[in-house]
Amino acid sequence: EALAAGRTLGQLPQDAEVSFREALTLNPQDREARLGLARALRLEGQGEAAWKEALQTWSASLRHEDWRVPDLLEVGRSALAWTAERVNAGGGVPAAASTGVQALESAAKAGEAAAWLPLYDLYAWQNLFEAAADAAARGLSSGLAGDEIYGRLRGLGSHERNLQIGTLERVREARPEDPRLAWYLGEALFFQGQETRRAMDVLKSAEVLDRAEEAFTLAQSLEPSFAGSCEEWRHLLRVQRAWLYRDDGRLAEAAEAVAAALEAAPERLEAAPDPDSLRLAVDAVAADLFRSGRVADAAAFLRRICAAHDANGDWMNNLGFFLRE
Repeated sequence: EALAAGRTLGQLPQDAEVSFREALTLNPQDREARLGLARALRLEGQGEAAWKEALQTWSASLRHEDWRVPDLLEVGRSALAWTAERVNAGGGVPAAASTGVQALESAAKAGEAAAWLPLYDLYAWQNLFEAAADAAARGLSSGLAGDEIYGRLRGLGSHERNLQIGTLERVREARPEDPRLAWYLGEALFFQGQETRRAMDVLKSAEVLDRAEEAFTLAQSLEPSFAGSCEEWRHLLRVQRAWLYRDDGRLAEAAEAVAAALEAAPERLEAAPDPDSLRLAVDAVAADLFRSGRVADAAAFLRRICAAHDANGDWMNNLGFFLRE
């Protein structure tokens, strides 16, 4: 009865803890009760206590090959909870992490979709980012890992961009018709293009931005409902190319790119001249043309800009000034 109560109260961790403890007083070897207690403690935020319960039943078993997948998952999740708790507290990675990986790898091998996310996280908490990326690639290639894995790879890209993109490219070989994959690859390539532009690697940036556009075009062709999002990214790509030309001193190409981006989507003009924005690009290119003595070109540029968007008083005033020069 206590074990049944623990199952029923699975969403009420404190009550479930009491029931599972009662069940264990009757049969301390009951694996389901022990792992049920681990789950209750984990959901209460007691990572170390949860792991002690999971470890007890794991260590008591000589063979783990015949374990039920839900039991493997709980061992892995308890190991993850304790690993995160300890690392957050400034301690080292506990031995629980390797045991948890073993359990989750077994669950993933058995085809359990829910194993991939905690497996990724457990590798990442150990700073084993290549192993985490490999887990993500295997999970996504199998079609079992959920969208949360894409979110994890997005976070990975903030400090391991090449690894993120390499992982997505690997998955694309297995799932070339997946529109979500194409979309996330396009996003990653956009940021790499932006980063390489800021590093003044013009050729690399241009190549990566082209690949990003190809990825978004593919994503939209595979899933028409992505059209709005992909068009927003293509707009951002046009703006990035304009900045790339400007950074490279190619003012005529920069002016053409800025004007074309505004003409294609005047409604996407930002409210403020933030870094890398189209609004700031207009100001920067106009100023560059004027400072370089190309007043007629500056006037022609602003004439196109004001024709596409006539609600900016500063641009109108500058156009009038250039025309008087």
